[in-house]
Amino acid sequence: MMGNDWCEGQMRERRPQIILSIAQETEEEIVRVAKDWVKPGEGGVLHGGDCYDMVEWRADHFAQVFHFAATRKVLLRLRQIFSGKPILFTFRTRAEGGEKEAGAEAYFDLNKMVCESGLADFIDVEAFAKGDVAEKVIAVAHQQRVKVIASHHDFVQTPTKKEICRRLLYMEALEADILKIAYRARTGEEVLRLMDLARKREASGVRQPLIALSMGEQGRISRMIGECYCSFATFASAGEATAPGQIHAVEMYRLLTGFHRMLRPGENGGLPKWRTNLFLIGFMGSGKSSVAAYLHRLLAAGDLDMDREIEKREGRTITDLFLMEGETCFRNLESALLEEVQKGDGTVVACGGGAVLRRSNVDVMRKRGKVVWLDTPFLTVFHRTRGDHSRPLLENKRTLRDIAEMMEERRPYYEEASDVRVVTEGKSIPEICEEIVRSVLLQSIGYRKK
Repeated sequence: MMGNDWCEGQMRERRPQIILSIAQETEEEIVRVAKDWVKPGEGGVLHGGDCYDMVEWRADHFAQVFHFAATRKVLLRLRQIFSGKPILFTFRTRAEGGEKEAGAEAYFDLNKMVCESGLADFIDVEAFAKGDVAEKVIAVAHQQRVKVIASHHDFVQTPTKKEICRRLLYMEALEADILKIAYRARTGEEVLRLMDLARKREASGVRQPLIALSMGEQGRISRMIGECYCSFATFASAGEATAPGQIHAVEMYRLLTGFHRMLRPGENGGLPKWRTNLFLIGFMGSGKSSVAAYLHRLLAAGDLDMDREIEKREGRTITDLFLMEGETCFRNLESALLEEVQKGDGTVVACGGGAVLRRSNVDVMRKRGKVVWLDTPFLTVFHRTRGDHSRPLLENKRTLRDIAEMMEERRPYYEEASDVRVVTEGKSIPEICEEIVRSVLLQSIGYRKK
């Protein structure tokens, strides 16, 4: 068994490990899928063992899981197929999002059999299983030198920080080797809550390696940025997702590789830092400030709202600057501020709507980072800016036709300047941010979707 030496080596790595999750009903289906994932890619296409580090068998999907001879046979086949890769055995109960229920005795007997078989390197143990079954399974696992991932899932919501800390400390007291928490995110704030806690967990007394994931559409981005909050691993699908928001293993490998390239080492052994400047462009009211603020918190990146910074430095509103000094003066201040953003700063910049009108500004942005265009429908912009008198260029252009004409005039500038275009209609801020990060990461490794 390779669990101990492998685990200790991987814990020293920064990039989250990719755990390939296999979940089929029959032995034949399991073996077929497993064999597909050890085939070399054809024509240079990434596949096979290159894009995952560990294999999880979600045994609760297996129809004969409580027939121990059948379960041992599948484990043996997986061990033979995935020679050189650690095997994680997981029976997820229905209470935590799994396919089958198991009483305390059945749950213990199944996991005990797996540990004693010598065919699994890791087992997943639900930390809050009935009674003292978690403690008993962990004791057996360690007697057999099997590593333990103590887990807790909530498919309804993300608990409060205080409650998450309480649960993590309890899980650590079980003496598991790795802790895993996976909670459904209903809002962007719930994603940030989990990420922030993961970054600062040692201050709360949590010392063990941690896998922290937000589930669902809102939380999918957490699966691709784990390196910036030191998550030990992430789970990826071999086909059908086994959890909400799970990403296919090949794409996950690409995303984590790209994200690693976007980071710089942390100081004094601290967490790595986002190093790529992101310049958000788009018409007034496209949501640049809100998106930039979310990315700043999500990536622990720097942030710069150009309009607000100019107002702060000049001691006047943008409207007053336009009235007293004219648009040219404002554009000069805008250009000077852009020049201050250096390559590698790791800053998310919310640019003014007209920043792209000067070619020199576009050149600076393209040389020093990635330019992201938030493409927002004119009707949305109209509703967002109506009644807002802090935008001097719209002061005498308040009709739908005025907005549409002005946006069409600027559209070619946004198209030419941008590295990434995100159509924002119908998307939440977390979903917009996920699309931005995903696109930037894939570009960083030279990948273009067909």
